[in-house]
This record gives sequence, structure tokens and C-alpha cells, in this order.
Amino acid sequence: MAKNNLKRILEIEGIIEPALASKIDLSIGTINKISNQKLKGSPKTRNRIVNGINLITEKSYTLEDIFPEV
Repeated sequence: MAKNNLKRILEIEGIIEPALASKIDLSIGTINKISNQKLKGSPKTRNRIVNGINLITEKSYTLEDIFPEV
């Protein structure tokens, strides 16, 4: 099972999955599956998610912050 901090960080930052999906042109379903640890996501997808969160929050999360198993 994929382990990540995506759901926790989305909650902390107040980001809803549809807003992130729209920002990075990724399906809500894919984000939901990754957030709920049902899908690991490709390296490209994980990078898109991190970049999208950073754009929305204007913070500097790293891949390791959100996807520590990488």
C-alpha cells in the first residue's frame, strides 16, 4: 500500500481535491485514490501534485514532505 502525507497536507492547507485537480489538470479521482493510499501515482504525477500544492499555498513542500516513501 502506498504511504503518503497528501490527505493530511491537503487538510492542513485547506485545499480541496477539485481545486488541486483543476490547478494541475489531473482527475479528481486520481488525486482521491492517491490521497486515500489506494494508488501510488507515477513520479510525474507525484511531482505535479507537489508543484500544484506549492502554487496554491505559495509554500515550498518537497516531494519527500508529501511522499516520504520515494
